[in-house]
Amino acid sequence: MSIRNFRMLTPVQRRIFFLVTILATLMAANTLYLVFAGHLAGIGRDPEVLPGIYQWMLVIHVTFGILTFAAAAGFAATHVARVYRIRKLPSRYTGITVVAAIAVLLLSGFFILSEANSRENAWIFLAHQLVALLIAAS
Repeated sequence: MSIRNFRMLTPVQRRIFFLVTILATLMAANTLYLVFAGHLAGIGRDPEVLPGIYQWMLVIHVTFGILTFAAAAGFAATHVARVYRIRKLPSRYTGITVVAAIAVLLLSGFFILSEANSRENAWIFLAHQLVALLIAAS
């Protein structure tokens, strides 16, 4: 986001934007730990034996995920009137895509939380990871 565009945000939108950025950064760091612990250290292969720090990181991941969604939804809600007036369709589509992707992350995260990450639910876990990568890459 260029400085010129950032100045077009209201003070409330700027605060929410900073909050979303901070939460997303913390979420990314937490995700890196979970990925490296799961794939490199093999933590989680036996769901009956999870180290305490890994369990806490999972709780933090869920908490930050919910908080990030709430802050992003708040930003979108305050920003939608301005976006509606913009005639640039790519800008609208980008915003709609990001909001939809964050909603997919929240819903898939709750599904993973309630149904556990099993072999039969691997598709939703993979979708969760791919959508997160798409958001991070954008």
